[in-house]
Amino acid sequence: ETVPAINNSNQQGPKLVLSGSFDRTVQVWSLADGKKTQLLHDYKVKSVAISRNKDFIVSGSSYDVRIWNVSTGHQSRVLQGHTSSVYSVATSNKGEFVVSGSGDGTIRIWNSEAPSETLIGHRSAVLSVVLSSDDELLVSGSRDRTIRLWSTITGQEIQVLKGHLDEVHSVAISKSKELLVSGSKDKTVRVWNITGGKQIQVLEGHTGSVWSVDISSNGQLIASGSSDKTIRIWNLNTNQQSLVLVGHDGGVLSVDLSDNEKYLVSGSSDDTIRVWDLKTGKQTQ
Repeated sequence: ETVPAINNSNQQGPKLVLSGSFDRTVQVWSLADGKKTQLLHDYKVKSVAISRNKDFIVSGSSYDVRIWNVSTGHQSRVLQGHTSSVYSVATSNKGEFVVSGSGDGTIRIWNSEAPSETLIGHRSAVLSVVLSSDDELLVSGSRDRTIRLWSTITGQEIQVLKGHLDEVHSVAISKSKELLVSGSKDKTVRVWNITGGKQIQVLEGHTGSVWSVDISSNGQLIASGSSDKTIRIWNLNTNQQSLVLVGHDGGVLSVDLSDNEKYLVSGSSDDTIRVWDLKTGKQTQ
């Protein structure tokens, strides 16, 4: 069924791909040998993330967050506290904590050694959460049309960014922590300067809701997936669209760039996961 969440945690290319699906599974795909490990969920999986050292997986579903051991495939923890579906999860780069955003309008920071911390500020469902490379900044996008910046150290809200005309489906932060990218139901991708809190670019071209965005490690490329069934690659040096990837038969719900900016993995409502070569614009798998 629908694949709303993917994660491609590889330095050079898509060797290991993680997917969460409405068929109630989390699946780990090894693209080198085609092997697949399936983890069974009780409810539709709406978000997945993998730790940087690839030893545990986090998934978000109905009301709870689950932690899985990658080597054994067994569930190790169930984190409960949300009162609505968990739409987004993220893991800290050091693996010390997990973040989740929910339909209940809250964000929770889960630490294995302490009770969860609840961040309150959004007025509607939190659809996307992402952490900066140093784990000190948390960014969230919401159905309330706002993007909020939070300190993971103090738990305090730092800033509220407004500009989107409809719900914010996805957010991403550059590795340098200078740029923030957002995708919205208003069909736009927007680029923000984090330090100044200002919108610096509106990227238009999609003809449907933008469901997912990602930014390359060097901060020069943006990828966006949309209900218009396309993936678009944008060059921030020129602020122009550089590539349109066409192939999915349904809306593109998730996109993830490899660290070397050569590949992209996408998940769609057409029940497929696809791997793309960004040099040729062709599917590789």
